[in-house]
Amino acid sequence: MNTKCIAPFFNTGITSSVKKISNSNSITLIFDNNKIDFAVSLFENGEIKYTYKDNTLTNSDIYTAGISNGDLVNIQNLFFTDQTDIDNGFTFNLTPKPIPEEFNISQDGIITGTPTQEYIAENFYIRITDNNNLTSAKILQFITDGLILQFNAYTPDNDLLEYNESVFVNVFAENPMDICATNISLSLNSDDEFVSITDNIANMTDLDPGNFGNLIDAFAFDIAPNVPDEHEAHFIVSVDCDQGNWSYPVHFELVAPEIEPGNIEISDENDNLVA
Repeated sequence: MNTKCIAPFFNTGITSSVKKISNSNSITLIFDNNKIDFAVSLFENGEIKYTYKDNTLTNSDIYTAGISNGDLVNIQNLFFTDQTDIDNGFTFNLTPKPIPEEFNISQDGIITGTPTQEYIAENFYIRITDNNNLTSAKILQFITDGLILQFNAYTPDNDLLEYNESVFVNVFAENPMDICATNISLSLNSDDEFVSITDNIANMTDLDPGNFGNLIDAFAFDIAPNVPDEHEAHFIVSVDCDQGNWSYPVHFELVAPEIEPGNIEISDENDNLVA
């Protein structure tokens, strides 16, 4: 999408009637047509929700859905797993990921600020683009209390977390506190329907102030064979030690092939006529 837009559903051949509903913290636009009814809700906190019902789309219908800043860089495309089978009430939820208000980021990439509240495993989503339009993204974790944790997930053959595979998670920890962290235990939990956790408990040796610790294959989980492509699975890692208890949100992207039928060719090594 090279036009700045919020697009719950776009198809040049569809004309919709539109109704607007407003309340104290959001505006909802409802679109009614003969292909698929949909609504877009815009919330004061920046969240956006797309909702769909009464779907009659076929595989030949071409559509665009998502959100774009119009620069072909800041863009989020959305796809239905099966556009012919969309449940009534199906939603896409788009959540902004700004840096907390106490902080600022300069054009040089320097983050400054003074926290006025406790932050535990607050993720800063940073993306940098140079003059050649080369882009790199990274999640920086910010805390004011507790251990600093980083997570690395992999499968036996590579770092892609693919359908029907077993995944292992390494944990790297740093103790930024001025006291030793003792009797450290970690647990992994998730209610994601496409993952099954097979190993959710790990223990770490005591960490002196400023020291690091590694847990190789701390956790493990299996990915369902029917996971959608680019599915974001969410987990919570809970840490308990003598000095405190903290929870860390973690997410991993799961991938799966998207297979579509192509052209069928039959050759009889003669006239290619089937009789």
